[in-house]
Amino acid sequence: MIPPTDRSATPSEGHSEVSALLTRADVAVVQLTAAGTIVSVNAPFETLVGHGSDDLVETPFEDVLDPTSPSLDPIFDAQLPASDTLTLPVSVETADGDVVPCQSLFTPIAGDGGADRGIVGLLSPAADPAGPSDALERNPDRTDETARARAFVALADAIPDGVIVLDTGSQIQYANAAVERILGYDPAALVGSSKLTIIPEHLREAHVEGLRRYLESGERNVDWDYSELPGQHKDGHEVPLGISLGQFTFGGEPYFVGLFRDVSERKAREQALEESNERLEQFAYAASHDMQEPLRMVSTYLQLIERRYSDRLDDEGEEFLEYAIAGADRMRAMIEALLEYSRVETGGRPFETVDLEGVLTETIENLRVQIEDTGGEIDSGPLPRVTGDPDQLRQVFQNLLSNAIVYSGDEPPRIHVEAERRRETWIVSVRDEGIGIPADAQDRIFDVFERLHSRQEYEGTGIGLALCQRIVERHGGDLWVDSTPGVGSTFSISLPASDEN
Repeated sequence: MIPPTDRSATPSEGHSEVSALLTRADVAVVQLTAAGTIVSVNAPFETLVGHGSDDLVETPFEDVLDPTSPSLDPIFDAQLPASDTLTLPVSVETADGDVVPCQSLFTPIAGDGGADRGIVGLLSPAADPAGPSDALERNPDRTDETARARAFVALADAIPDGVIVLDTGSQIQYANAAVERILGYDPAALVGSSKLTIIPEHLREAHVEGLRRYLESGERNVDWDYSELPGQHKDGHEVPLGISLGQFTFGGEPYFVGLFRDVSERKAREQALEESNERLEQFAYAASHDMQEPLRMVSTYLQLIERRYSDRLDDEGEEFLEYAIAGADRMRAMIEALLEYSRVETGGRPFETVDLEGVLTETIENLRVQIEDTGGEIDSGPLPRVTGDPDQLRQVFQNLLSNAIVYSGDEPPRIHVEAERRRETWIVSVRDEGIGIPADAQDRIFDVFERLHSRQEYEGTGIGLALCQRIVERHGGDLWVDSTPGVGSTFSISLPASDEN
């Protein structure tokens, strides 16, 4: 464990400089959408460009830059982690037509659950007429470090989230005003105290141990881009928080920044939705289960009629009886599918590491007869290990491959399976050269009992893709399709990567 640091004495010179820098945030700040549209600006930014907020909001950020400025594409790279920053030299064109060279620092930020990604930019004129800060006068080599240290408090001016800066002993060097709104603590009173103050007691030992491991080996025990953990309110209750973490260096010493927001309302909505879904699952299970007995009786008596009285029926009567039996069989298949759909959450196995190579091999073997009868060919690239329920993932593969065979059109099925790694997620795709799906139907094919073709054309219950989507959602992923009629379809699923990859 890291020994506690005595903060009763005079802080070190390095910490004094950081604290001083974090109280002076005279930095031009602009908040952008992921597409580069201005969402908000602060007063120094308005002064820098000579335009008011009303004229700037909802306009492209590039409109305020001189055409000679470098490309901003790296800033809007969707793969840039929220804990990273990018520094770029840019030139601002003011309302008077002047061009002002600036040093800029951009930081991606994510909303609840990683959604609503945005960018916060901080701009400082390359030649500051007000002169350098005292810290810079003492050490001109710290220009970039100073910009980074000041950047995080400027972030607090641009977003309504709580912001704290810590040293390696978990001592709080800065807290913004939003901290008081979220956790009830006076920011000034927190400075110099331990971060453990705002961590629930049952998580404090894990925090200290996690920090120790990170400082020794660089190992992170939480996702720095976005994690959800409780904070300790001054009144004693826990507050669910969405947290993003980052790190910067000043004077050769590492510091950490935490951005967090209260996600209590979203958690309450999720809980209500989860309870509602559970009730719906219970209803679907009970309804479909209870429907099986009367349907079984109908089917039994229809079969008795067929066996005992078929010789007394004319052609039309036999046709009617065949329709009734076929209808009962279809209803039984739909009820069984609905039961299966309702049990995705409650009937699934615990997650484990799943080798998708093995899942694909087993699925192809299960479909061997169907593949041989149609002259189909299935090939694949290397497939990864993921975290999930092996039985349910096998069900997804079987449904997607079977669909690709069934809807291959007049030509023998040609199917390719491949995977692509995107950070902590694998995108697994099943591509065919079949009949394709019209653009206006590519969303509704995932609805329960939705069919695009008559039963005379293609058999099925119309619940297979809805079941696949439900399974993938249980795994924290998504299922979608890209298709061109007459060319083929590519069904893609996102799945969390396994630590064993």
